[in-house]
Amino acid sequence: MRMTEEELADYQAKRGKDTFQQLIESKGFNPTEDVEHLAVARYLNLLGVLWVHCPNEGKRSKAAGGRLKAMGMKAGFPDFLILDAPPYNHTCKGVAIELKRQKGGKVSDEQRQWLDDLRHRGWMAEVMEGANDAITWLRSLGWRIGGPLPCVAKDDCPRDDCAAGPNVACPYYEPNQEGV
Repeated sequence: MRMTEEELADYQAKRGKDTFQQLIESKGFNPTEDVEHLAVARYLNLLGVLWVHCPNEGKRSKAAGGRLKAMGMKAGFPDFLILDAPPYNHTCKGVAIELKRQKGGKVSDEQRQWLDDLRHRGWMAEVMEGANDAITWLRSLGWRIGGPLPCVAKDDCPRDDCAAGPNVACPYYEPNQEGV
């Protein structure tokens, strides 16, 4: 289910200030990767996109690790896969995010290889440092709560087949520095 910006504002007003945001704003706080993941997961749910998080992280016994590996678990697989093409790039197959903490997160060779392999197969794939970076990037790709921005070219669109409207992203739209 998608929320409009207005519905989100009402929701946040009823809940009070978001706990995650309170933690982020406190001086010197470096959220754990779990906290960052929860924030991105909540944002993706609000967007209504088709996405998945593959829980590769964590310590396991050798037996459990061996069983998961035999079932297809791969080292370095990205944290988030969004299976929808971004509104401002309909030619890519999807989006992969390897999410790290804001400070101190390390990218493994296996993680770099997965992102490179996905890029070669038509995916957008990036490492993000914290939920705020990930959400800012997703917004720059056209994902906003309530849907993408409408076409800015409107009647002057250079495409003969332009179908841009209230929930269709303009392929000629270029976000400004704020990602809006």
